[in-house]
Amino acid sequence: MSSISFLLTTVLTIVLFCIATKQSLRFVILLMGWLLIIGIPANANFFLNTTAIPPRFLIALIVTLILSVILFRRSVVEKMDQNRLIAIHIVRLPVELILYNLFVQKLIPSIMTYEGWNFDIIMGVTAICILLIQLLSKTRFHKRILIAWNVSGIILLTTIVSIAILSSPLPIQQFAFEQPNIAVLQFPYVYLPTCIVPMVYLSHFFALKKLMNQEQGIRIKTN
Repeated sequence: MSSISFLLTTVLTIVLFCIATKQSLRFVILLMGWLLIIGIPANANFFLNTTAIPPRFLIALIVTLILSVILFRRSVVEKMDQNRLIAIHIVRLPVELILYNLFVQKLIPSIMTYEGWNFDIIMGVTAICILLIQLLSKTRFHKRILIAWNVSGIILLTTIVSIAILSSPLPIQQFAFEQPNIAVLQFPYVYLPTCIVPMVYLSHFFALKKLMNQEQGIRIKTN
């Protein structure tokens, strides 16, 4: 059941991201290719071999990072809508619920859930609140408030990402030796670090870049 919920959450993330960032059909095709490249070996338990040198999962993470940087550099933030970028973070709410379910199934440690050191659920809840206020009351939050919100989101996400990596059965593991983070080494949960998390990060960085460009534009006009 949790695997189906996670796949639906992954699809929702992709749809929201593509709409918010106005990605082309070419991007969607390339993304589908990437999901196959990661998903097929994960389904064959390829990443569960944690003794391979270099670590297979670590290579996947590095490639994901490189692809994310390339996408960020090539994207035009001016055409993106702030509310749609915020909407992407709603997926952090179901992700947290799924993570807790994975903990119950003994696939991740408790420190990766909201019972432990993961407070990322706050971003999912506040994203809904911000959207409701801005859409229903037509009130716009000040740019600096949105900048602070995005920075907070990056900090919270980086915290749980760091915990997840250091809890995984890798040479750099520091936490959760009794119950390591093995869920992300398997299908479909491998899409959390290789698809959902990068899109959430990029949504923050796109929003920050757009907000800072607007702030800079206001200063230029004022001067």
